[in-house]
Amino acid sequence: MMLKSLTLPKLSALVATATLSLAAQAGGTFVPVYSFPAPTDTSATSPGSWPVWDLTLESSTGLLVGVTPNGGTGGGGALYTVATGGAVTTLRSFGSSGDAQGSRPNGPVLVAGSAYYGVTQAGGANGKGVLFKWSTAAGYQVLYHFGAGTEGASPSGPLLLASNGVVYGTATAGGTCGLGTVFQFSLSNPGSVSTTHSFCNAEGSGPMTGVIQASDGKLYGTAYNGGDSNGGTLFSIDPANNGFSRLYSFGAANTPDPRFPSRLIQARDGLLYGTSYAGGNGAGTIFSSTLTGAVTVRTAMQSSPSPWSALNERFIGVFYANSWGSDAGRLYQFRSSNNSLSTIHQFVFGDASWPKAGLTVGADGNLWSVTTDGESTWSGHYGTIFKIQFLTANP
Repeated sequence: MMLKSLTLPKLSALVATATLSLAAQAGGTFVPVYSFPAPTDTSATSPGSWPVWDLTLESSTGLLVGVTPNGGTGGGGALYTVATGGAVTTLRSFGSSGDAQGSRPNGPVLVAGSAYYGVTQAGGANGKGVLFKWSTAAGYQVLYHFGAGTEGASPSGPLLLASNGVVYGTATAGGTCGLGTVFQFSLSNPGSVSTTHSFCNAEGSGPMTGVIQASDGKLYGTAYNGGDSNGGTLFSIDPANNGFSRLYSFGAANTPDPRFPSRLIQARDGLLYGTSYAGGNGAGTIFSSTLTGAVTVRTAMQSSPSPWSALNERFIGVFYANSWGSDAGRLYQFRSSNNSLSTIHQFVFGDASWPKAGLTVGADGNLWSVTTDGESTWSGHYGTIFKIQFLTANP
């Protein structure tokens, strides 16, 4: 690996503070579509319980594809599809953590052709997760077992098919220094996984939300921990030579700096945008960054939103995301023109609550997502698929 730079730009002085007010309702109607069964439901049709990751649209069929980390026939989660009409179909159930075929799928799937590719956090020959493929023709296949070499362990997050035809992902542990990796493989030979970069020292640790490819052709991502203040890092990788650059270290003391950043997107204004679980006023932030790492806190959250999901730019300069703080969570709208926030939906404990996943545009044009419903906290509620209808850009 070629380490290019550890020089950090300064955090912009611009910090816009906004409050998620329940009185400010943006346009959009919350519609629950499906309630997941209890993890004790081991029937063949059970799609598992407590989903935490985004749905993926398969454009050729209009189906949305998702995973759960718990429940199902084997107790280790499931791979499922949901039609826009609400019908849920279980494609594969995963076994417990010791299952050699993988356990606890841990990221949105990649749809490539007629196949789905994904990762599990546990199971496999080394107990550190697997890379898997599912297709109608061949069913479920384990392509690779993590944890044997420097390619990483306990993979997490979405897989990215980059413009060079290579697929990239992130692992939260393993690698040369044991702090996680970015790994890669080709669809023509997916059983050969190699290390793109191993995180060491102050580069960050625990990358868990994948990477994106920006307009300059480089890969960009975040590490959840590590860096100078253990608040995570922003990094880039040049896929031409796997050259790594740490662009920013989050969590500077005595500032509203973001801490524990999430998945990035590149917006139509060319900037990178992300959310952070903490930092700001203590309840998380929305931030933007140039491709060279000049970070600006756009909004310091109030109360307890604790955002972690990626933003979705549904309209130009108008973004949507979920939060899952102690108030059961909210779905909100963010405007980059004035850094304002408006609540689309306030989730309620004992009903649909605690959405950790991002929002996906379905074949019907609506935004789709899932809630965990508090994981084991709220008996009788094990996750919800929902959509936002009649979405408008104006609050």
